[in-house]
Formats: sequence, C-alpha cells, structure tokens
Amino acid sequence: MIGNIYLIRNDNKKVVPALCLQKEEQIVIMGQIRTANEIDIFNTQTRDEMENYNRGRKGKEQIKIRKKYEVNTVFIGQPHGLKSKSVVMVNKLHKIKLYQVIKQIAQVSDEIVVQCINLVDHVQRLSELKRELHVLKKKSQLAQINNEKYQDYEKRIGQIIEQIGYKNAEYRNERPFLNYREVPSSGYIKIYRGGR
Repeated sequence: MIGNIYLIRNDNKKVVPALCLQKEEQIVIMGQIRTANEIDIFNTQTRDEMENYNRGRKGKEQIKIRKKYEVNTVFIGQPHGLKSKSVVMVNKLHKIKLYQVIKQIAQVSDEIVVQCINLVDHVQRLSELKRELHVLKKKSQLAQINNEKYQDYEKRIGQIIEQIGYKNAEYRNERPFLNYREVPSSGYIKIYRGGR
C-alpha cells in the first residue's frame, strides 16, 4: 500500500488524490497531490542549471529559485495513471481510516516515498524553529523594554535564522544606543520658544 497513489475522501468529504506514506493498522497517512506548475518543474534541476537559465533575464522573466525554507513539495513526475506531472504537498497530510480510501490510480517508487518522509520531517523541524524564533523575539523585545540583558536571546535568534536559511540582518548592534531614541548628531537642532 505504501508508495501507491489513491483517490481518498478526506475529512471535509472531498475526493482528492494522495500518496500513501505510512500505514498503521487501520490508519493511513497520505500526502495530497496536485498538478505541478512551471516553478515546481524548474526546481527539479540542479542549482547551477537554474542559475544559468535565469542569468541575464530581468526580474519578471526569471523563474523563482526556492529558498531552503520554501521547499514543501516533492516532484513525482507523471506516473502511469495520472493525467499530468504532479507534486506531493507534504504540508497537506491526511490521517484517514482505510474505509476512506476509494481506489488506486497509480504507483511511485520507494525512493519518492523516502524523499517525502524526509521532507515531512524537515518541514516539521522548520515549523518548530519558526515558533521558537517567534517566542524568542518577543522575549528579546520585552527584555529591551525592561532594560534587561538580552544577548542570549539574540545569540539563539541568530542560530535559528542560520538553521532556517533566512537572511541574517544583524544591524541592531551596529547602531548606537541599540535603536532607542538617539541624540541628533547631524543638521540643526530646532528650538521652539513658544509664542505665535
């Protein structure tokens, strides 16, 4: 059953195609499938091929290269039984019972199933890191307001940003007074003496 693509009835009573990723007695975990678009097919190439294709093209003509934290689909091609090239969306998993499986429509290799399971783990890890990042940013801001030490929070925030793959913009500590109200250092200081 693992590695087969089925039509299933999900909890919203909709019939959707899905790839079987895991089976536990009467419960099955399925990853929903959708038709692959131009970006999905483009991102199956190596990084060098993608950059060579985009080189010299202006912004709107370039096809977007996904960042590490944006990858949430696995390209499965067009196995016999599907109408078009497709991808498995690992952020749309369905935990269903066996009676909700309608019929088998195609089959994929074990290699694709392993890729999907690895990507599911990766996406879940990234979501945990993003939640932790959100909490740490709030703690850091609260510590700044209360004039407490927050360097440990900033250090951990930097580590998480690096692990996720966001651009690390450490500009806060370079500015004087840590982004609080600053004494004007350029131009004229206007003094209003009241009156009309």
